[in-house]
Amino acid sequence: MTAKQNQLHLVIIKTVQGTEGYLFLC
Repeated sequence: MTAKQNQLHLVIIKTVQGTEGYLFLC
């Protein structure tokens, strides 16, 4: 797993946890 894929995975987890992750994704 590349670093970029790992970061994306963390972003997805954060998004599931709340809107804070969604805002970060944007």
